[in-house]
Amino acid sequence: MKDIIVETYLPIGENSGSKTRVRPLPGQWAHSGLKVECSKAMRERYPVGTKFRINARLIDREGTPLLYSHYNADYKVVSEEEAAAFISG
Repeated sequence: MKDIIVETYLPIGENSGSKTRVRPLPGQWAHSGLKVECSKAMRERYPVGTKFRINARLIDREGTPLLYSHYNADYKVVSEEEAAAFISG
């Protein structure tokens, strides 16, 4: 498990059962095109575009790689500045 900065977005044009999805921001250890399985409450409690620091791991679900963070795991809302500082190291 590693910390990573993710953001919520609307999955327009994507095949998704969720109205709000989560993806990693670019420049980190996981590709920004990966989907993230995480807390539904986290996704719904904050506006689309909110950035979070979560602890996740790369898994393979039926041949599809994705990031997994337990639905009850801790997360932290981060600002643009905090996200940029974390990503730049």
